[in-house]
Amino acid sequence: MKHNKAQKAIAAALSATLVFSGATVPALATPSSSELKSELATAQSKLDSLYSKAEQASEDLNQTQVELDQTNSKIDSLNSDITKTQSELKEKQAVLSKRVAANYKDGDTDLLSILLGSDSFETLTSNITYANKVSEKDTQAINEVKTLQTQLSDQKSQLEKQKASQEKLVADKKAQSESLNEQSKKAQEYVNSLSSEVQKALQEEQAAAQEKARQEAAAQQAKAAQNGGNYIAADNGATSTNSSSTSTNTNSNSSSKSTTNSSSSSTKTNTSTNGGSKSNSSSNSNKGNSSSNNSSNSGSKTSVSGNWRNTVIAAATSMVGGNYVWAACSPSTRTFDCSGLTSYAYSVAGISINHSSASQASFCTKPISQAQPGDVVWRPGHVGIYIGGGVTIEAFSPSQGIGYGSVSSFSRCGSPV
Repeated sequence: MKHNKAQKAIAAALSATLVFSGATVPALATPSSSELKSELATAQSKLDSLYSKAEQASEDLNQTQVELDQTNSKIDSLNSDITKTQSELKEKQAVLSKRVAANYKDGDTDLLSILLGSDSFETLTSNITYANKVSEKDTQAINEVKTLQTQLSDQKSQLEKQKASQEKLVADKKAQSESLNEQSKKAQEYVNSLSSEVQKALQEEQAAAQEKARQEAAAQQAKAAQNGGNYIAADNGATSTNSSSTSTNTNSNSSSKSTTNSSSSSTKTNTSTNGGSKSNSSSNSNKGNSSSNNSSNSGSKTSVSGNWRNTVIAAATSMVGGNYVWAACSPSTRTFDCSGLTSYAYSVAGISINHSSASQASFCTKPISQAQPGDVVWRPGHVGIYIGGGVTIEAFSPSQGIGYGSVSSFSRCGSPV
């Protein structure tokens, strides 16, 4: 995929979008229960806002890259058509040239020769008509090819302009990276300024959510083990239902609604802050990871088995505990962003979906109450994989990585199959 150069620029820009403009929060010496609760709520709200803005910016740029790739694909296709048309034009011109040369050598066919060579008026009329049609047919064929060539060239010119505009958009985001990197430091300063009491409360809150999600996921895995390793029946693709609350909360952010695997094998280097907002020293760049999804189609299929939903769930489950990096989709290093994870899981099942939550939203047309295991679940700027029992697998944020979450934070769901 043509992400290699643009991907680094995207990752650099997106890792810098954690912008916080408020003053740092002073530590409370001995906060009361109500003060601690208030500070905890404020801290969680600000962190949610930071990660939400960063993820939305990440997904916006993912979509820009998808559109740029689609434009490049169209240009490649047009170039192929133009080459074929030019070849056809040369062939027709060669045929006409040979005919003209033959006429010159043998003597041009004129009215007198046609007249002398006709033994009746009907033959004369037929010979004149035939001669005219041959000339007209040659001319028409060449003109048609020339017209097609002009049309293709015009289309290519328009696409080249579109490509230039899209490349400029990616470049503009890269140009913003320096100032955004400075502003992102303020976000980390805010996290580091939280009082030890608030940090502990955040850790306890996240640990409780992690344990709940772990138990729910373990229950789904136990059911799968009893069903030959399948999370759902392959014949209908939907034996497990969404038994949890399906209330829509499109404004919630993964750092408050979602959780990670408490037994994470993540290799992230985390500085000492809090359980809900740890700093990831590897989160500011893609580290060379490139997207594995280069499709220009939002849902193309290659060889898809009837058991594809189990394949999707198994692929997503295998990445639990992995790392979150903006714009990443690297199975070998278990490093993804949210739409990178979903596109990877589907690719394992032979289904190609774009590395963009905006593109994936196009097939998420069902209300979340109708989610089936293996579906992509969506809310503005974020996607995940539903595995049943109210549990999702998501790439959340640099501090949380890839883990289990709740379907209740999503609004729509679906699949391209």
